Amino acid sequence: MQDSFAIMQQLSKAQRDYIVSCLREYLNREGLTLRQVSERVDVDVSQISRYLNGRFRRMSPNLQAICKFAKVEWPSAVRTDPCKSQVLIGALSHVWDGTTEHAEALAGTILSLRNYKS
Repeated sequence: MQDSFAIMQQLSKAQRDYIVSCLREYLNREGLTLRQVSERVDVDVSQISRYLNGRFRRMSPNLQAICKFAKVEWPSAVRTDPCKSQVLIGALSHVWDGTTEHAEALAGTILSLRNYKS
């Protein structure tokens, strides 16, 4: 899990849904009440309830604290749909020859870069 969250970052609906799902799953798995979470992360119960009901748009410091507490994997939570990346789609458009074989080769090349960090 990354240590730094993008505070006040606007989140997409898919990202918010992912966070809500992870938080609910964690609370259910651990058998925690909202009050117990509130006491551990020092966030008001009503705010936690709003988060669990998806009533948020940005990554706030309070939501960050709850996500860290619940061990929400941040990179997955904020990942943008790659189909919406004009940079990626543009690059694929320029290099892909349209065949399944070439698609598999390109996918293999991209996946080999998954551990690359700039």
